[in-house]
Amino acid sequence: MEPKTFLKKRALIRLISYIVAITVVLLVFAISNHTKSERYRVQVEMGYQRALNELSEYISAIDTALSKGAYANTSSMLGQITSTLVKSTSGAKMSLSALPISDLELDNTYKFFSQLGDYSLYLNKKLASGQKLTQQEHESLVGFTTLLSGISQEVDFARQNISSAGYFTGNAENNLLKSNETLESFGFSDSLKSAETSMEEFPTLIYDGPFSDHIMQLTAKALENKEEISQEQATELAIKYGFDNPQFVGMENSTIEQYCFSDENAYMGISKKGGFLCYMIKSAEVTQESISPEDAIDYAVRYLQNLGINNMKESYYAKTEGQCTINFAYTENGITYYPDLIKVTVALDTGEIVGVDARGYLTNHHVRNGLLVTLTQEEAMKNVSHNLTVIDSKLCVIPSSGKNEFFCYEFHCTDVNSKEYLVYIDTQTGQEDNILLLLYSDDGTLTK
Repeated sequence: MEPKTFLKKRALIRLISYIVAITVVLLVFAISNHTKSERYRVQVEMGYQRALNELSEYISAIDTALSKGAYANTSSMLGQITSTLVKSTSGAKMSLSALPISDLELDNTYKFFSQLGDYSLYLNKKLASGQKLTQQEHESLVGFTTLLSGISQEVDFARQNISSAGYFTGNAENNLLKSNETLESFGFSDSLKSAETSMEEFPTLIYDGPFSDHIMQLTAKALENKEEISQEQATELAIKYGFDNPQFVGMENSTIEQYCFSDENAYMGISKKGGFLCYMIKSAEVTQESISPEDAIDYAVRYLQNLGINNMKESYYAKTEGQCTINFAYTENGITYYPDLIKVTVALDTGEIVGVDARGYLTNHHVRNGLLVTLTQEEAMKNVSHNLTVIDSKLCVIPSSGKNEFFCYEFHCTDVNSKEYLVYIDTQTGQEDNILLLLYSDDGTLTK
């Protein structure tokens, strides 16, 4: 055999060996990834199953409490019942938010749990202060039972259908082939649509709570007297606010009427009055964090300035899944206005703005007249607990649980265990309007 022919064959054999080796590596990698993906899918689906089961348990607890409430005749028993309702409705909302509901058509269901929980909290506080419930308040509480029955039936129906289809075991497709059903018919939103429709006639409750109907019907103060814009103008603004190819998907007729747009895996709402950005959500997966929360704050501040929104001061931030959400409050003349809130979410790999929620700012921002300071800072500080040490203070406006606001001194304090608190003392009455516990972690700062 000639040397050249031998060398060619040898090179060919080496090439084939490399190809085989690479193929084996890729095959092993693919099998490994498939196994990991399958394990992850099972974990996710089991999480959904657990959330649905927990939702059913919370609904059962709410139903029991409401049934007892119809016949409870003492303040102590009503206090126990309202306390149970507060806890169970909070759990129900958490379970509902954990379910894979893609079409976001359960606003009434979520509102039901929010309003029932908040109304129960209002009644609980009233009972704790020694007051008694009026006949109307008692009847309003029991009136939630009818609406709950519709939700309860549909959740049970969803559990039965999804369980029989093997939705959470990966057998849904095989089981569905044996019937005339479709996989979509087992979705959570479809199973709850009839309950959602039945709650269109929602009871009207007037009380001082964040989910009271009079709060839901408030107009956006920052948009008063603003001129309306056209859909074409809103499209141009959507591009200005960060969309490359905005597609109009419809109007949102909530407290702030909005033009809604989509752009691949992103959504945006532009107010019809004034053309302000109401919200923006982008789907972003961050695999590796490369910027700090401080850098994220700088990105967010510049973004707000480009929107024409100035005098916003960051308060707290929280990190999750490679994203940093910063809370900004309007600040002017040394006064922080916490109701005028904007949340901005920044991806910690590129600094891209992937989330904005300015609805709190648009709803509450206005010129406050009549902010009176009767007490000096030193006089107000006397009403802070002697077991706390004040390390800082400032003037601020905070929201009540309802539509009211309090003008306060915010005292940043520590206790003997180095825990930190924010104590809010009313500038006129000297009363403690609120106390918050600051919780620090590597992922940010939260209040409780």
